[in-house]
Amino acid sequence: MTAVISQAVTAPDVTARGASANGVRLIATYATTHGIAEFVTALTLFSLLSMGRISGGQIVVYSVIAFGCPIALAALASLQKSLSEGYVGLAGAILLATGLVLPQLGWAAVLLLGFGSATFHIAAGTATLKLPRRGMAVGVFESSGAIGLAAGTVLGGGAWSLASTSVWAGVAAVVVVAGGLAVLRWGSAGVRRTTGEADPAGYGLSAQLTDAMVGCPRPRRSDWTIVNARNSLPAMGLLVLAAVSLMRSIVGFAAPEPWKGGAAMVMWAAVVVMLGRALGGIIADRWGGFAPAMVGFVGAAVFMGLWPGAIWAGLLGAFCLALPMAPVILAMVSCTRRPSISFGLAQLFQVPAALTLGIVMSGWAVFAVLLVGAVLVLAMRPYDERTIK
Repeated sequence: MTAVISQAVTAPDVTARGASANGVRLIATYATTHGIAEFVTALTLFSLLSMGRISGGQIVVYSVIAFGCPIALAALASLQKSLSEGYVGLAGAILLATGLVLPQLGWAAVLLLGFGSATFHIAAGTATLKLPRRGMAVGVFESSGAIGLAAGTVLGGGAWSLASTSVWAGVAAVVVVAGGLAVLRWGSAGVRRTTGEADPAGYGLSAQLTDAMVGCPRPRRSDWTIVNARNSLPAMGLLVLAAVSLMRSIVGFAAPEPWKGGAAMVMWAAVVVMLGRALGGIIADRWGGFAPAMVGFVGAAVFMGLWPGAIWAGLLGAFCLALPMAPVILAMVSCTRRPSISFGLAQLFQVPAALTLGIVMSGWAVFAVLLVGAVLVLAMRPYDERTIK
């Protein structure tokens, strides 16, 4: 009997191991498809821009749609309880592919790309935020987009133009659809429920996490919101998180960018942003999101605010500014208990920043805004999963 008990205690957790493998595959699928989608979308848009077939205003419209629509899609999808993220991700990939092969449509192509990006992002954001190590998951997913966007922008503004060659556009569309099919196959964060505890809401409620997927601490306190009511809208908490997100995204768009002196430096900036986003999520899972968010805002204020013209400071500042991305999204999940709504809000708060195209903030303005953001980060602590007891 003792031997049987010992074997039962020490036997490997096959369910947890399988769940972990599925999570890694899901992250890899979304991150790879995201990087490719951002690359070909940016390549197409900036190729059209360089050829004079679309205007800078149309790219702003694309950004507004891509950032602004995920919250609406999350709200609509939450009404469909059996909708999985895989189907939504595939739909987004198909919309993107259609926009890629029809660049001659002008406005219609811009709208297709915008809605396709929004649809794909809300699927990926929801799925990654349902994983046990959600900070790492959403951080890695977002990090791949930085590389793809930078590479597509650089090539799109150069001599080689994807949009001018229908063959290349067709190849890109096929690759994006293939990524969508991979998302359909491996992109739904669904496992069998083992407890009666209510899991975070959002769309795809048939694909909910369970306690068997160990790694993401489940908050235990009942006063989820600032008004101490489990199901009420955490208005004040969301306002604080909205302000933090807005400040981070506006500075990211409008701060001086001394590293924009050539294609190589643009790619180096993308690499440091990629590392910052991923590392911020990993740290948030291990030690909580408060530290990387605070370090990110203070570090970015110092580097980007005090040395706005120095390339080294711009790169370090970009790295620091990327650190809070995942922690802020995790705080929203803790605040709302809805992964899809939380990711949609995080995207929505980037819309005002997209409207700052052409505006360059002074170093002192960057310093002041980011210090205010660092103060507001203090209010994030009650929504840090590692501090909820």
